[in-house]
Amino acid sequence: STSFSRAETGAWWLGYKALTRLPWSHYRDNWSSYSGREERAGTGEGVWSSGDPLSFHRLVSHDGEKKEGAELMVQAHVTIFFLRLLRATGYLEETEGEAMGEEERRAALLLHHFMRVTFYNSHETNEVEKTGPGWGDNSLQKIGRCTNPSLALINHSCNPNYDRVSRGRVTLGVACKPIAEGEEIVDVYCQ
Repeated sequence: STSFSRAETGAWWLGYKALTRLPWSHYRDNWSSYSGREERAGTGEGVWSSGDPLSFHRLVSHDGEKKEGAELMVQAHVTIFFLRLLRATGYLEETEGEAMGEEERRAALLLHHFMRVTFYNSHETNEVEKTGPGWGDNSLQKIGRCTNPSLALINHSCNPNYDRVSRGRVTLGVACKPIAEGEEIVDVYCQ
């Protein structure tokens, strides 16, 4: 993971990890579920679960937004970088020559989608470093990024009333100020 931090792939590394949580055969066997975009934002179809790869796949990726050429070029390069890692690690079978086979094309499409999902649906995770005697004297140290498909459904605001606390693989949403009955729960949008 040190080499990935030097590659400055940011949240996109989480897209790679999301893909490789399951064997490629899962996506191959269920390609009809993964080949399109169903950004439903948790609109009530079944249970929205952070452990379900389809819940992650359905998060907003803003595919329709207009992007500048330089940004699209970086996304393409990182997608190919990740695709080569999938080949090198044996996740995908090697194909003959330089041409991209159908399996690799599908993997690249899914990787790019997962990269965009993580870009728009991940947040920093920090660790409290004890630097003084009182709670207010401590400092926060950024230790990475994480994504949680269930908590990603909470709307964002520059005036949040909830925050996240993570311990290991469990993340809890907690009120950081009083929330009146019927008031919308909102996550932090800006630093």
